Amino acid sequence: MGALRRCATRDVKRAPSNPGDQSGPDPDNLKDTAFGKTVDIMGMLYRGPGRFLVAEDEWFKTLAYRAELHSQAYRHGMKIFAETGSKEEASRAAALFMSNPPPAIVSAAKDKATENIKNIQSLFSKD
Repeated sequence: MGALRRCATRDVKRAPSNPGDQSGPDPDNLKDTAFGKTVDIMGMLYRGPGRFLVAEDEWFKTLAYRAELHSQAYRHGMKIFAETGSKEEASRAAALFMSNPPPAIVSAAKDKATENIKNIQSLFSKD
């Protein structure tokens, strides 16, 4: 029985006792273990679909924003054309509008893009 006890106590490695340390294992050391790598992979698999949905929403929101900005620039160019009768002047005005749109138009285009995304999402909801 004494040999068994010596063998059992010899294999058990005890951590040095530090009464002030109540934090448990160091999380930085867990990253390189099989458990840590498994948790990292599970986290990537869990977050992946959500990230793709967010990217898809941002893609379509950007398309809707740019479309609204272009339509506002077209309307501005047509207004200049109606006033001056010059296609070149209207084209320059639309290009200038696109390169530096007024802040009110930018916020309106962002609101329109968000509204379009919500309308698209409502088409696929089960409500």
